[in-house]
Amino acid sequence: WYVPKMDALMSFIRTAQEPVTGELTLDLYKGNILVRSRQSPQSLYDADVASMEGGGDYNQDDAEGFLRLMGLPSRVQGTVRPRSY
Repeated sequence: WYVPKMDALMSFIRTAQEPVTGELTLDLYKGNILVRSRQSPQSLYDADVASMEGGGDYNQDDAEGFLRLMGLPSRVQGTVRPRSY
């Protein structure tokens, strides 16, 4: 906990959370946390965009290229530092 990496991590979290505002209602039940409601004036959620049904901007064909790009660092690391399981 008392190392420079922790300070850097906490600094990142504080900066990333600055725009976070709103209200959240939770239910606690038998060791579980259930989200009952959430709202924020700065919410980035848009049901029309999030929908994978016909009307949104989402094109399922885009996923293949996205996954290929996002997986590139892992593939490179696997080549440079292979693991022997």
